[in-house]
Amino acid sequence: SQIGFLTGPILLSSVLALPCLFLGTWLGYRANRRLPRRWFELAMIGVAVAGSLKLLAD
Repeated sequence: SQIGFLTGPILLSSVLALPCLFLGTWLGYRANRRLPRRWFELAMIGVAVAGSLKLLAD
């Protein structure tokens, strides 16, 4: 069944992605506490740029 745009496969993908979400949050928290602030900021900018380029390439 479908509730608006929420279909079974989308719901399943979302549930399966939850462990990655929690792992990424935990890793980001640890990196933020261990790395100098500027290094962390540059790393996050790099991740954002890489994601943007990937979206543009697709």
